[in-house]
Amino acid sequence: MRAVLVAAGMVVVAAVSIAAGAAWSRGRSAPGADGNFVTDSSSPAAGASEEPSASSSAGSSHAEHASISGSPATGDLLQERLGTVREATARYRDVAGAEADGFRLVVRELPGMGAHFVKVADSRSSTFDPTRPNMLLYVREGGGWKLAAVGYILSKQAFPDPPDYFPGAHWHSHQWLCIFQSGSVALMPEGECRNKGGYWVDDTGWMLHVWLYEENPSGVFAELNPRVG
Repeated sequence: MRAVLVAAGMVVVAAVSIAAGAAWSRGRSAPGADGNFVTDSSSPAAGASEEPSASSSAGSSHAEHASISGSPATGDLLQERLGTVREATARYRDVAGAEADGFRLVVRELPGMGAHFVKVADSRSSTFDPTRPNMLLYVREGGGWKLAAVGYILSKQAFPDPPDYFPGAHWHSHQWLCIFQSGSVALMPEGECRNKGGYWVDDTGWMLHVWLYEENPSGVFAELNPRVG
């Protein structure tokens, strides 16, 4: 259960931070090495009181961004690498293939992102293999699931700077995530989170969405896709 909560927190925080506003947001052209992935060592306390909702309680967001440089000259290289990833992940068009590989639904379908299936056993990876994403985004279609994007969640301890495999990629991370047993989340300081019985995540690690299977007018690496419910 604890592993599922951590994995869910990594992917939900993106939606929460956008809804919450940008009071604490900070953009950086290059990431620093001071954001190692840290989690609370204890499980959420039972009987938590004053538990906030994800949509109303996260009064501020705390985010970090890093963009990989790209140019028209790298366009062909990017398309080649995206093609490699698409070929390697085509088996996940059928959600049964993803579940067979250890992906589990950890976050229900969210506007702009879809539902998040995370490889819980590898939800904060210390290695990067572009052909083996540890997050998949699906949308509902005809009573089933349609694959929309693949994603990556990487430990900052292993990657102080995000990988430069994808020219033009926009990696991001979020801080101060509080996860509650009910599945709701909020962004708050550690002490406040603990007092409310939450499970606190200091930093989600580097995250990247790659919209290979659902066209995104905002860009293949955008955090949100306006075409996704």
